[in-house]
Amino acid sequence: MRRRGRPSSRADLLDKALELILERGVEGLSFDSLAQHSGISKSGVIYHFPNREELNRAVRAHVRQRYLQARHEATESLPDSKTKALMGWAISSLEKRSKLDEVSAKIMTSGIWDASEGREHHKERFSAMSKGAGFNRAALAYLAIEGLWFLDLAGFTPFETEERARVSALLLSVIDDPAFDHLDE
Repeated sequence: MRRRGRPSSRADLLDKALELILERGVEGLSFDSLAQHSGISKSGVIYHFPNREELNRAVRAHVRQRYLQARHEATESLPDSKTKALMGWAISSLEKRSKLDEVSAKIMTSGIWDASEGREHHKERFSAMSKGAGFNRAALAYLAIEGLWFLDLAGFTPFETEERARVSALLLSVIDDPAFDHLDE
């Protein structure tokens, strides 16, 4: 019988790895620390991740997958429209902030960040969410929301809480309001 809290799968181990990164930073993630934090042997960790690069790659992919899941969850309940995918991404980025953002920031500022993976991720994400919305509207929203996200993470956003809420509402209206359809004419 499994001990309570002990991860039984690769995904569970990756969730534990994200917890470690949040608590200790990327430098605090090792085979030993993951084994101890997960309650399994080091060889159990190595079974899933035979080397450090594989662990790093899997962590980055897991973060991207978690963001994709959040975007899908935000999009599911929205009515069908040409901007549905863009709106779902915007809502998940603006209103569904999570500890995953902190983990992502720690990864991006560490030695395990892979710029080519990051570029590919952003290209795929932009392509998926801009379908139907039009390039100009999607690009404007993407740049504004990503910029706001980075400012928030870095801790130097110029906006107070109420101002940020107004900026978020404005961005959502630009995405969804037919009055802004002219952006892509």
